[in-house]
Amino acid sequence: MTRWTPDPTFYPSPRLAAKAPAETLAYVAAFAPKRDVPDSIAVVDLDPASPTYSKIVGGIDIDPAKIGRDIGQVVGLSRRVGAKVSSEAAKAIRAAKPDVVVLCTSSSAKTVLPQVEAILKTRTPIVSTTEELSYPWCTNVRQASQIDAWAKKAKVAVLSTGVNPGFVMDALPIALMAACQRVDRVTVRYASPFALMHDLRRMGAGNPLVERRRTPLRRATLMRMAQIYAERFADPDERIRATFDIVWLSGWAPHESQQKPLRPGSAKARLADALGTIEISAGEKARPK
Repeated sequence: MTRWTPDPTFYPSPRLAAKAPAETLAYVAAFAPKRDVPDSIAVVDLDPASPTYSKIVGGIDIDPAKIGRDIGQVVGLSRRVGAKVSSEAAKAIRAAKPDVVVLCTSSSAKTVLPQVEAILKTRTPIVSTTEELSYPWCTNVRQASQIDAWAKKAKVAVLSTGVNPGFVMDALPIALMAACQRVDRVTVRYASPFALMHDLRRMGAGNPLVERRRTPLRRATLMRMAQIYAERFADPDERIRATFDIVWLSGWAPHESQQKPLRPGSAKARLADALGTIEISAGEKARPK
């Protein structure tokens, strides 16, 4: 039976990563959407003992229980950092005058758009963990264009690392990898890009983008695409290559001995109590402290 062997430099679970020694450097991918300069890797100093270590000068949150408290207490540090949590973004940024704002509020580009606008009006650079902003020019074209325009007007940068650790980003992929038996890579050579497109359509791999054009491409556009693709990627005999990965997975049927989920509403503890915060129902606005 094939066994999954993890990379020794990779933590198999968020829990083990949390118990490991703190990282001293972070490597962040920096993409150039217009390809006018090479993509790069930015190195961020995370060592508290380093003279170039970042200093926290302010924080923003909508939770009334956190507003007014020292950020060190809120995030569980053993010391105060001398900066308090505020509920007003623009006011807090103007008062603290930070070198950069770290935006970690949502995974949705649409949700963070007004927050990004408010920050950029203060002419402050942004680093965000919003996944949909990590490379948004395909799936969130409108939001990306708007943010790009705001950033250029403010003459500051907006960088999204797209990191949101947890079940979906960490535990679930690892669990799915455990069921993977092998991956077969197959290279197919086609007479033209149109033959490749025909196979992709039959596989159900058409254009899945939400922001795609709803009108068919013109024949002249398709012919020009085929010409450019052949000039850049064709083999000497003018055939083009496509590589497909065939992933083989193992599955198991449920068994009566497996643990069963509890009945909804039968919990004996509240998540809000465990997190030390206030529970706010869906659709309810946060109440001022």
